This record gives sequence, C-alpha cells and structure tokens, in this order.
Amino acid sequence: MLKKIFVVLVAIIGFGFYANAQSMCGTCNGLGIVRPQVTCTPCGGQGGRTEYEQRTCSSCSGRGSVSQQTNCGSCRGSGKVSRQEAETCGRCSGTGSLKQICGRCQGSGQVATAPQRLADGTYSGRGTAKCNTVGCNGGYHYSRCSCSGGKIYKTVQDNCGSCYGSGKTNSTVTCSSCSGRGTTSVSVRKTCGGCNGRGTVTSQTGYTCSSCNGTGKR
Repeated sequence: MLKKIFVVLVAIIGFGFYANAQSMCGTCNGLGIVRPQVTCTPCGGQGGRTEYEQRTCSSCSGRGSVSQQTNCGSCRGSGKVSRQEAETCGRCSGTGSLKQICGRCQGSGQVATAPQRLADGTYSGRGTAKCNTVGCNGGYHYSRCSCSGGKIYKTVQDNCGSCYGSGKTNSTVTCSSCSGRGTTSVSVRKTCGGCNGRGTVTSQTGYTCSSCNGTGKR
C-alpha cells in the first residue's frame, strides 16, 4: 500500500516539474492567439492627417488692409509745386514801355532854326521849331519793353501742400497676403487618435498561434 502511494506522489511531483519547465510562448505572449497589426482606417496608415485652420493674418493684423507709401499725385513725388510770381519790371518801372531821350532835341521837343534873310536884305535871329525827328514824341522816343505789361513773371518752388514736402502720401490698400479677408489658412499636422501616430492598430480578430498551437507555452 505504501508503495502505491509513493508511486502516485512521484508522478504528481514529476508532472509539476514538467509543467514548470515549459516557458511562455514569445510569439503570442502566452495568449495562444496572434492578433496581427493592420492599417489604421481613419488615417489610412499615415499616422495623422493635415488640417487647415484659419488664423489672423500677420501682415495686416486681421484688418484686411495695409497702409503703404506712394508718390504724391500733386507733386509727382518731388515734394515741390511751382507757381508764377509777378514783379514790377525794373527797366520800364511797370509802364510797359521804354523811354529814351531824343538825341536831336535832347528832350526839349524843340530844335533851333537857321536865321532867315529878310526882304530888306537883313537876317532874322535864330528861332525854334518842333523837333521833327522820326519817333520823337515830346523830346523822347518810346519803345515797347520786353516785359509783359510792366510785369516780370518768375517761377517759384513751394513745398507741396498735399505731402508737406515729403513727396510721399499714405494710402490704404487691400492686404495681398489674405486678399482682404483678415485671415489666412495654415496647414496643421494632427496625430491620429485611433493609432496614436503609428499608422497601424491591433486587429480585433486573430488566429491560433502556430508556434505553440494555441497553448501559450512551449
């Protein structure tokens, strides 16, 4: 009887040693089932997706327009405008004509006449007569002055009143970066929540591990 009990104990202990000697299967991590990695459906295996967000335009700070300097239209960028200023002519003193003394009568308008022989054979004294020199008018010759009606016009440069002499003016134009919208589209890469950026996920269905025949041990 004792011999039979001893044999049973030895069998039980031996089986325990055999079971402990088996190690976990490395292929299925002891599960007995292998679940493969498959492509993540939401991201198509990309691990994420590109989305576009609207952000405030940095060029115009969201206003949709910007200020820029352009050449002043009034002075064409020179900062100066011209005007005509009249002065009294110094040659004619504003009369428009030049006065020149007659060389024959010396401004008197009269010239001396030669003595005349009288009937009794005597000569009269010297007399005077009106100066008949061509152009003499009261002892003077008059000619038109080269000025314009007694005035001389000169060009004066003044600071432009539109740009205050700078030649530039500020104008508001549509922002070219955002086409006046005030916002621009920015691409943002977002990690897929389904696969955490890996591009693959563990399949919910699996197959029996061929390494351990589904036992999870080997």
